[in-house]
Amino acid sequence: MVASLARLPEWLFTSDGNAYELCYLHGDLTHDAASKSLPAVVKKMNVSNKANKFAGVSRVLAISFVLFLSLFALDAFSGEAPFTEKLIGFLIHLIPSFIFVIPLIIFWKSPRFCGLAYIILSILFVFYFRTYRDFEYFLILSLPQFVVGALFIIAHVFQRSKST
Repeated sequence: MVASLARLPEWLFTSDGNAYELCYLHGDLTHDAASKSLPAVVKKMNVSNKANKFAGVSRVLAISFVLFLSLFALDAFSGEAPFTEKLIGFLIHLIPSFIFVIPLIIFWKSPRFCGLAYIILSILFVFYFRTYRDFEYFLILSLPQFVVGALFIIAHVFQRSKST
């Protein structure tokens, strides 16, 4: 497959359907279908993109999980209590959400530590809220945190392989 960079300035699509980002390559690029090797610049960009994608997906999932937990805090506004008591109850119900936002903010640029923090928090969440007693609660409340932590760790592995 011969791709002109005038037509494809940023991406090279290989015959197996994978796309690789090109960086500062000029002229025509020839990719032999029998050869699986691509220029080193292309491979480094691909690894970097994978790390960025895993980190981005894990951040979006972490924020989504925090928003999901925050929905449960809205029940503090039901009842006949004065507004100040409802507001205090709402803030108390938001404590688990704050606990999961803090590592995300502190370790935003360090996926390894953010992943470890989320995995530790998921284990603590299992035992503190006893989600191990009911499989559905475990799937809804504990497993997403562990998955987010694992995705952060995977992003760190891709970042580390990019630097070597």
